[in-house]
Amino acid sequence: MGKQKGTSSMGNVMTILSMHCRSVNLTKMWDLECLGRIDPSQSLCRKKAHSDHLNDFREKLTILPCGRYEVGLPWKSDSRNLPDNKELSWKRHEKMVKRMKARGFLCEYQEVFDDWERLKIIERVPDNELKNVIICHIVP
Repeated sequence: MGKQKGTSSMGNVMTILSMHCRSVNLTKMWDLECLGRIDPSQSLCRKKAHSDHLNDFREKLTILPCGRYEVGLPWKSDSRNLPDNKELSWKRHEKMVKRMKARGFLCEYQEVFDDWERLKIIERVPDNELKNVIICHIVP
């Protein structure tokens, strides 16, 4: 045993530590949970929030006559503070169209949206409604 010539374990330790630091969120590193300590009030708060979300989901869940499930999307309760992200969404759309065109899938990409519109999964917003919108927050 002992130190062997030509090998260094310090490099391995630093690599592993570095990889761990990259995979862990900075706020989680500060959290006592990393050390195995859990604040009882945080734990109760998380359990209550999870329970509230689950109850809200169950209230909104509907089983259709055909056997399919239908549930409303989870929206933010205070939508007044949502930023206007129309420009960001439009750029994301343009990049996707460019990528689909380059790969030869633009027609198939359009067909997906046409199918969704036909199935009433999505719908076009009438022009008169678009003119009245001041702030637009688009969910990707």
